[in-house]
Amino acid sequence: ASPSPDTKHSIDSLVSEFTERYLRPGRKRPEYAEAILTNKVLPEWKGRDARTITPGEVVELLDKIVDRGRRVMANRTAALLSQLFRFGIQRHIVASTPVQLLYRPGGKEKARQRALSDEELAALLGCMDDIFTHARRTPTAIRLCLYTACRRSELALAKWKHFDLKSDAPTWTVPAEASKTGSEYQVPLVPGAVSELKRLKVNARGSAYVFPAKTSTEDKPADPMILTRSLARNLDRLSEHKIAAFTLHDLRRTVRTGLGRLKVAPHIAELCLNHAQRGIVATYDTHTYMDEKRAALEKWAAHLDGLR
Repeated sequence: ASPSPDTKHSIDSLVSEFTERYLRPGRKRPEYAEAILTNKVLPEWKGRDARTITPGEVVELLDKIVDRGRRVMANRTAALLSQLFRFGIQRHIVASTPVQLLYRPGGKEKARQRALSDEELAALLGCMDDIFTHARRTPTAIRLCLYTACRRSELALAKWKHFDLKSDAPTWTVPAEASKTGSEYQVPLVPGAVSELKRLKVNARGSAYVFPAKTSTEDKPADPMILTRSLARNLDRLSEHKIAAFTLHDLRRTVRTGLGRLKVAPHIAELCLNHAQRGIVATYDTHTYMDEKRAALEKWAAHLDGLR
């Protein structure tokens, strides 16, 4: 049966249809946007007729996020609300959009520059197993991020079938659907990374995933945000060891900075991070540089091991 007019025009119905018809088909990883709608938008307006939401209420919702110190989140929520209501206009759920913003509510965003110093890395490698006693996988994830320069989502969603841990040149093949660039690529695995992965495989107990979800009866990967939240909860304890606040993504910048200091050629360092190549290089140079990447990451791993 067709939904009643009230149901069709509710914010709940709009969010549901937007998620099914726009977010999930159009985004490689829609979970982040879905979480914003579920945690930031629906609690404020649940059950409301979407046509009655005013520009003032949009500003009020965004101000609450800014006042909690979440300026970047306010910007993300504003952009998502704009898409949501424009989708609603296209689907004839609303006649106009209440998102009428002159500027980003969270202000201009600065590119992060955070990279851990050698002193911080030494402290982190020395203390984190004692700090993350209730989240044993977090130190492992941190070490793997440092050894591989991978992205958090690539690690959290990784499957064992994509790893070759037995050959003389072990590798991790990140499939196109998990790669931010949309292209498959290979990560050379240094001995330290292989050791961490072998321990994880024992603890995975037959799961297809490197980081299986612990709370699900199905075989599913862990939510990447679990690792983020685990780190965030322990930043105060890490600060006691003179380690300033950082994110998992900052570890990629740390690796890139370290490779530069170790005199690794810039294009090899960029390839270690799977940064997309530009221009004529991207068009004509199809060499994978696996030997060069392995040598660079082994040099970096030796530096990390020396810090311990």
